[in-house]
Amino acid sequence: MSIVKKKKETRAAMVGTALEYYDMSLYGFMAPLLIDIFLPTFDKINALILTFIFPIISLIIRPIGALVVGKAGDKHGRRVGLIISIGGMTIATGMIGLLPTYDTIGIAAPILFIILRSLQGFFMAGEYNGGAILALEHSPSSSRGYISGLYSLYTVFGISISAVVCTITSYLPKEYWRLPFIIGCVTGIIGLYLRKHMAESPQFMESKHLQDIPLKNLFGKYKAILSVISVAGLFSGLYTLPTILMNSLLPLTTSYNISTIMFINSITTTLYMFTFPLFGYLADKLSYHKQMIIGSLLVFFLSYPLVSMISFNNLVYIFIMKLCFALLTAFIGAPFHAWVQSLFQTKERYAAISFSHAVGSQLGGLMVPLSLWAWKNTNSVFAVYVILMVLAFVALVSLCYQYRVRKHQKEYKKLSPYGCIEQTQTSQT
Repeated sequence: MSIVKKKKETRAAMVGTALEYYDMSLYGFMAPLLIDIFLPTFDKINALILTFIFPIISLIIRPIGALVVGKAGDKHGRRVGLIISIGGMTIATGMIGLLPTYDTIGIAAPILFIILRSLQGFFMAGEYNGGAILALEHSPSSSRGYISGLYSLYTVFGISISAVVCTITSYLPKEYWRLPFIIGCVTGIIGLYLRKHMAESPQFMESKHLQDIPLKNLFGKYKAILSVISVAGLFSGLYTLPTILMNSLLPLTTSYNISTIMFINSITTTLYMFTFPLFGYLADKLSYHKQMIIGSLLVFFLSYPLVSMISFNNLVYIFIMKLCFALLTAFIGAPFHAWVQSLFQTKERYAAISFSHAVGSQLGGLMVPLSLWAWKNTNSVFAVYVILMVLAFVALVSLCYQYRVRKHQKEYKKLSPYGCIEQTQTSQT
């Protein structure tokens, strides 16, 4: 496949993921507005806690979706898995935009919303990593850190567009809450079109003759899976902190309203988006493991002083805090996709990575309801930095373990400098 063709497929995978991540991130940004639509009889803080606790159902739904879509991607091709995920996401998002409200059908409204949100999670579980797998399998090993960071840029671009649309919606009358979801349905259709016209990854095509790996055998690599879960948990926790959690928590703990906080969020998200390729390029030079280990250490030691800035009730301090956490997220997240792909072979990669990430991201996302619950009962944000420090410590242990394992593998020197496992698989073929 020509270099031009590879770039085209990589770009298509990234653009499709940006469009789909717009759909997925709507929930977090719209949560403070949706409580008045679907939970109007609850007081604000309880409604927010319930809004983020309900998706705990995703702790079951998303891993199942990851296995279903991931297995399809390992058996029938990355392109098939991505078409399934974006098709399901588009339908679920469009249906959310058409839902009747609590004022119309009562308690059935939030129940239907939860069901559709769970369907989003089911299909999304096979999207985020599937797109990264396809993009990286089209890329040379020497630049996979950069491509991993560039892929993350596109996902954050989708999130940034979502943040801007939701910010605008927050200034509009309440009845315009449907607008972001309807736009999301349209972008999903565009993404589906792009996915249907992508070529399959060359690595998958080369491995088609290899025997499929049963799911039960997949869990034999539980150490690698647990490592991905722990790092994905930190990555998810870092993502939810400056975006979803602070959008809900800061209007309650400071004198600034939701529209002001969402405006700051749009700025910081846009700024840190462009650092992903830079940090990805750095990871190609430094190594994935070392950069992510350094990032985890920084999170562990900086969480307390950064979160403590909230107490000053100063807009400049809030901006600095959100930007610092956003940059830490980019520093750790830029090489994440390249790192996780190095742990699994082609025929198990899609399901293994999607499942591990689905579990880890949901566990990391629990810091939102836990932090809100702790603030409600203690009027303190201590839970925010405590949870982050725990996530950082667990991720650090896993990263150090995997680094040690890779360093001492017999075939380590035969692999690429960043642990690309494809050569090991080729030797087994």
